[in-house]
Amino acid sequence: MSEKKIDYDALSDHYADPNATFTPAAGPALTGGAAAAAGREFAIAEYGSVEAMEREIRRGRPRIGAEPERPATVRTVRATLSDRDWEAFEQLRAQKGARQAELVREAVHQYLARQRLAG
Repeated sequence: MSEKKIDYDALSDHYADPNATFTPAAGPALTGGAAAAAGREFAIAEYGSVEAMEREIRRGRPRIGAEPERPATVRTVRATLSDRDWEAFEQLRAQKGARQAELVREAVHQYLARQRLAG
């Protein structure tokens, strides 16, 4: 790829100007490996290094917290709590530093154990 420096600030100012009439030529369209290489060069230049780029650009959905591996089959349970129970639940969650789902799973497991239904 050529070492042509592009003044992106000037281009931005130009495109934001309602009276602007000049549009620079786009040049030949890149495809395949050339397009991929040009895109990678652009991203590295924007992020500053390959390491920074790879740290910021990940495949798939972003991870939220340190989620444990889920078994092949999982079920979702929904419940409604009174304001009083909700406040107590949130207080417990804050004290333990746990996620809501962790507390609910633990509570259900303990209840089932008391009923002699849990494994």
